[in-house]
This record gives sequence, structure tokens and C-alpha cells, in this order.
Amino acid sequence: MASPTDHGKQRRFTYAFQDPANALAHNGVELVSIYGIHVEKPFAPFTFSRSQGSPNAPHILDYYLVRGPEPPERLPSSLPPPGNLSMRLNLGRRLGHGRAGSVYTVTVDFANSTPELTSVVFPPLVAKISHPNRETEIEHEAFYYDEMESIQGIVIPRCYGYFRGEIPQGYTLVGEPDLSREGQTILDMEDSDSDTAQRFQSQRTTSNGSRVISILLLEQLGDRLPISRPEEIPDDIQGEILNMYSHLVQLGVDHVDIRYANILEAPVCPPGWPSLMSPLTNNAYRYRLVDFGNSCKTNRAVKLFSVYYRSYVRRLLNGLKMGYIIEPWQL
Repeated sequence: MASPTDHGKQRRFTYAFQDPANALAHNGVELVSIYGIHVEKPFAPFTFSRSQGSPNAPHILDYYLVRGPEPPERLPSSLPPPGNLSMRLNLGRRLGHGRAGSVYTVTVDFANSTPELTSVVFPPLVAKISHPNRETEIEHEAFYYDEMESIQGIVIPRCYGYFRGEIPQGYTLVGEPDLSREGQTILDMEDSDSDTAQRFQSQRTTSNGSRVISILLLEQLGDRLPISRPEEIPDDIQGEILNMYSHLVQLGVDHVDIRYANILEAPVCPPGWPSLMSPLTNNAYRYRLVDFGNSCKTNRAVKLFSVYYRSYVRRLLNGLKMGYIIEPWQL
């Protein structure tokens, strides 16, 4: 591990060239049981099984200024064969929420997990739990975490698996929209209209009386950029964010959702893990990109793709430095 690096007014962080030798493999966990995930029985765990992410949107194929007829193929995986560890988690506080799900801190109950879990190390974790009727968006996002395995810990969070399970009829998830309160939701979701409420209600009454919940297990990141203190946003942030997006360009991945809420600071280290060095730019980044529920692959030419990202990032960051947030639909 290298020495801490100080970036002006930014907090200190460390970087490394690789994760520890005894690090938990990103596909090492087969089962996740979570305490506190539902309101009625918070001390009874629900179990979720490892699953495979799948895109729910087609690739975007351009016909002019392209790098080839199809998007770049996924890079070969460096992961070992899937493991069979079982992890028991206690659900903590909610860190944030969006259209597809809510993100919660979790702590590991080692006494009720696979004993071998004590022989490996992993960073502090969070669980992204799907909202009702949004499990396919988490499944889509899981596909893109697999697709971008090579830049986990560099540009995007380390991902320790995608899991699915069924919640029996009659149980209410923690943080779930409360349809009994005049159509209002305890999440204040951005699309909490009557049509959305009807979709939630229809999912509550599936044919077998249960509903599918999707979960992503991710490393915990830092805070959002300091919008209330624009003077603390470093002058070189634009170049760094664009360098991060250059990795997505190389992989042919269109984030689609470039916004303030989807750029977070790298983990605080310790207890978080150091940022890994980028083999593309030979740098370690102070930030991470998140939320790939709308992402897609494209065959867009590298130069055109870079101009596209630069245009969006520049306007977003210029707005932040003036103290206001520019959302994607305003760009």
C-alpha cells in the first residue's frame, strides 16, 4: 500500500495496486440472510441466493462514427470459481434511495455466518435493496457490475454479488412505500404518482402470494460532492472524472445517468479499502461512479463517446462550482 496522499482541502486517502491476498472473492458468497429487512418480524432473517445479472434493455448501435458493428466484448473475468459462503447480515441505517432501490449499511454477524468467512477480509458493506416492482432494474445493474468487473475498486464500487429472494405475501419491507397513507410514500420517490402506486399494489398480489426482491452487495463509499461548500470542490475534479469515464468508453458502456447523486467520494480508508491504481491512466481516483440501472452498451466511436461524456460532465461540474445541481434532463 502506498503512502497517504493529500489533495488540498480534500480528505486524505490511500491507494494500492491490488486487494489483500486473503480478500473475499467478489463471487465468494452464495447465500445472504438479512435481519431487519421487513417490518413485521425484524428479528427473523430472510435468505437470498446468488443470481446472475441480466440486461433488460438492448444495446445501442450507432451506424456512423462507430468503432465496429457491435459494442466491445466484455473483458475476461479474473474471478475464481464461485464460492459457497453464507453471510448473515444485520440491516442498518438507510444511506439513500432512488428510483430502483434503497441503500442500507449492513454489519456481518460472523457467529451465524459460514465459519470460513473469518479467514477472509472485505471492506465495510452496503446492501442496495430493490423497491417493489423494480427488481429487474437491480438485475440490470448487476449485469453492468459484472460487465465492468475490471474497474471495480478503481472507478466503480467493489461488488460482492447479486442476490434474489422471495418475500411472502403480507410482509412489508423496511422503507417500502406505505400505500395506506393517502397515496404518500415514506420514500418520497421521484415517481410516486397514482400509476406507480398501482404498480406497487399489483406486485403485492402475485399468483403465488410472494414477490421477488433483488439485492446488490457493494462496498460502502464516501459522501457526495460538497454542494453546500462549492469552494471545497477541487479545481482538477473535471479531469479526474473524465479520466474515470474514459474507462467506461473503453468498455463501451454508456452510463446514461450522469448526475450529482451518482458521483460519490471513494471509501474513507480505514475502515474502507484503498483505491486501486488505474492501469489505463496510472492514477488512483478520489471518486466512484454509481447507479447503472439505466446503463447500456454501445458501439459508438471512442472519440465521439469521449466528447459526449465531456459535454455532460463539464456542465454538471460547472453547475456544482456555482452552488447548484444540474439534473440530466437539464443538460
